[in-house]
Amino acid sequence: MPDIAEVLAYNMKRLRKKAGMTQEALAEKAGISTIQFYETGRRWPERPYLEAIAAALGVPETELFRPIGPETAAIDQLLTAIESLKSQIAELKQKQPPSQEYMIAWGELLPAERAKVLELIKSLTRNRVSRAAKG
Repeated sequence: MPDIAEVLAYNMKRLRKKAGMTQEALAEKAGISTIQFYETGRRWPERPYLEAIAAALGVPETELFRPIGPETAAIDQLLTAIESLKSQIAELKQKQPPSQEYMIAWGELLPAERAKVLELIKSLTRNRVSRAAKG
């Protein structure tokens, strides 16, 4: 069973990562010069620092001392994997060219709807060509 300093260190790091913060960002938000020693369990923060860290993370102080065990680590790994997948999906959506979106929408149309779209495109193309010829 981990000692209380290990529990605090583990939870600080877990909550900081969950919040998407670096050690430097958390320290700055909490008004502390560094949190590295707290996250490694080499130092124990004084009570005002604990309060400031919890506030910066947006959690109650008790969350910093939540017991850890095999199930906690497994849950955290799953949450990390989910966040990673969400980020990858967001990146793919940003990289997806608009034409890909049109192809997906096209695939969802019924054959009759596709025929209407094609007829509209032909009509618009004919109008543009006839205008160009007149102009």
